[in-house]
Amino acid sequence: RDVINDALTYSSAKDFRSTKAAILYQELVIAHGRLTVVETELAKARDLFPTATAADRRSLRQEILQMEEEVQQLYQRIPSLEKEIRKEENKVIN
Repeated sequence: RDVINDALTYSSAKDFRSTKAAILYQELVIAHGRLTVVETELAKARDLFPTATAADRRSLRQEILQMEEEVQQLYQRIPSLEKEIRKEENKVIN
């Protein structure tokens, strides 16, 4: 669900009147899904790390760092997308 303004809340890309906002909404849904997947994979990798062999730890260390970076980027991208979606949709409906 995405809050557009005080009076409107949308729950699917079909709700949008702005084509650009609908496309951005689809990106937002994908970003939320990706965040869930990466956070789950990151938790698994962190759980494996303490009992892994030295060689596996080197590999896991790199994977963990990459996943942490992706999570950080998604945490920044998601609010930015939400703001951009509201801006684009409000241009069309106001």
